[in-house]
Amino acid sequence: MSFQNQRPSPFSEAKLDSYIEGYGPGTPISGIISTAKSGTGYIKILNENEEVVTEFQVPRDFMNHALNGDLVEGVVADDFFYEKPYGKVLSIKEPGKRVYIGCLLDGPGGSFFFSADNSKMYTDTFVPSKFAEGAVVGSKVQVEIFEWRDGQKNPTGKVTAVFGKKGENEAEMKAILASRGIDFSFPSQVEEESKHIHANAEGNFEQAISDPRRRDLRDTETMTIDPADAKDFDDALSCVFNEDGTVTIGVHIADVSHYVTPGTTLDTEARKREFSTYLVDRTIPMLPEVLSNDLCSLNPNTDKLAFSGLFTMNKEGNVLSTWFGKSVIHSNRRFAYEEAQEILNNKSGEYYNELYTINSLAKILRNRRFAAGAIDFADTEIKFELDETGKPISVYQKERLDAHKLVEEFMLLKNRLVAEEVENIKKKLNTTLPFMYRTHDSPDKERIEALALFLEAVGVEIPKGKDLVDPKVINGIIESVKDTPLQDLVSTEMLRSMAKAKYTVSNPKHFGLGFDFYCHFTSPIRRYPDLIAHRLFFKYLHGEKIGTGEWAQFEAIAKLASEREIEVMDAERESIKLKQVEYLSSKIGTIFDATISGISESGFFVEEKETKANGLIRYRSLTDDTYHLDRKKYAAVGAKTGKMFRLGDQVKVLLIKTDTDSKQIDFELV
Repeated sequence: MSFQNQRPSPFSEAKLDSYIEGYGPGTPISGIISTAKSGTGYIKILNENEEVVTEFQVPRDFMNHALNGDLVEGVVADDFFYEKPYGKVLSIKEPGKRVYIGCLLDGPGGSFFFSADNSKMYTDTFVPSKFAEGAVVGSKVQVEIFEWRDGQKNPTGKVTAVFGKKGENEAEMKAILASRGIDFSFPSQVEEESKHIHANAEGNFEQAISDPRRRDLRDTETMTIDPADAKDFDDALSCVFNEDGTVTIGVHIADVSHYVTPGTTLDTEARKREFSTYLVDRTIPMLPEVLSNDLCSLNPNTDKLAFSGLFTMNKEGNVLSTWFGKSVIHSNRRFAYEEAQEILNNKSGEYYNELYTINSLAKILRNRRFAAGAIDFADTEIKFELDETGKPISVYQKERLDAHKLVEEFMLLKNRLVAEEVENIKKKLNTTLPFMYRTHDSPDKERIEALALFLEAVGVEIPKGKDLVDPKVINGIIESVKDTPLQDLVSTEMLRSMAKAKYTVSNPKHFGLGFDFYCHFTSPIRRYPDLIAHRLFFKYLHGEKIGTGEWAQFEAIAKLASEREIEVMDAERESIKLKQVEYLSSKIGTIFDATISGISESGFFVEEKETKANGLIRYRSLTDDTYHLDRKKYAAVGAKTGKMFRLGDQVKVLLIKTDTDSKQIDFELV
């Protein structure tokens, strides 16, 4: 029903109470616009901490060409829309996003209309043929809006990138990357600089190993353990058995900092990217492949530069002594996780004694970490088998093996001990030094209170007198729902309740891992913060100082990395979601087992068990009653019968519709 057929009711004194305190009719308002596909928007008024303090709905007729994310000036209307006070946009103070990704549609006279994939974009955009950049109807493109004149129904835009034909894997993946600002190719200058470094690798290597500060560890038997399809190898492990019964575990990390130096074009590009991006079908590396897959990578049977940590440990898993420094290593064996696991299972094979010892120590470290307060969140990873066109033909859930866990545990140990060593250096020098920490704050009170209500609603008991901020309590709850339909649901909600992990230069504490000191150090090929940690740690180990003007530079890098990480993770999740929808598109009419994973105003969401894909069951499809959302009970409740659908309920669902553009799935209850 259009707005014109639902005119706001006239203002009357009797409705004054409906207005928000301090925002009576005619009150000027300023805030950020949030929109929906229908064209209705909201002016969200923020406080100094950028938290929403109140909001006013804006009917489409009063949007005044504002788009999602615009900072606008407006006014509270002197009448009502659907019995509620509303706002009018008077002017756009600061435009938000004007670049969208979507599909070209047929327009008048050889021109086009552009339909954005983004559900926040409520109108099509007119694209004159001269601004189409050779794209045709059905092309997946990026469009920049540059004009929206008064009296025009649609804004005008121009095509700024053409990805290919809508629906084709290459076009869709490039569109996902572009929507997050991730470049899928390197500038020519960066490629040339990388090739130059690679061409001079032999001389560079000889110069590096002649440095007396670099330790020669090539006689130490060393191995890498990675996914079977891995192309870059950040880390390697070694295990030396000492005569006194102790062992020295070596954690060797690619010495990317030797090749990627500050001020180079290569370093500037790496800082811009911040991370490698791992989509379902490809990797977009932080560094060009001649570095990430070759020169820097700890490939087998080749001498490589590394930044090593040697940890002498007893059989109880205690670290008795440490050594940190740059090294040269030789990886003797490249294991896939499955190969290493088979050797552990069979109790024989290449490097069995080393693998068994590392795995035994890893289990001790892991148990000790959880006993000390680390949180063990369930993490189900979905993997796809794709055909030659990129279409998913099968899906499976990745099993976490002991081989995965042993590598993870020693990477965590290296990260923690590096951060602790930086703190020791600070104490010796009696000074403060910037470092690239990975930090995770404890959750705030409001989020914990909301989590408690959620757990109560789904029937999970919180031990009496216990605090949900206590990691041991959180672990106990996670353990109580393990291998039940609630496992993923509770784990996900707990993760949402936690503070977001981020990078900082001054806060070393990590709540989720239970560490007082922690950094990311073990993946410099794919994470720029690790590269910065390498540079700083090497300086501190050898008594070098940091200029006072560099603090702000490292703070800016930490802030950008924290922001960029979200974009990269969103792109990775979106590629998974696309493949889930594509996979299910061939299964319309199939009945699935599912778990209710969310409740909304329009219906409830269910998670299909095989693919972990989420889809919506709309209330209007339920014919036995009229259902509505009960927020306090986290349930959909029938108006007549009182029948409830709760979070965690097990249901059978019929797949009725998929939409690859919006990446939405619709089910009906069976």
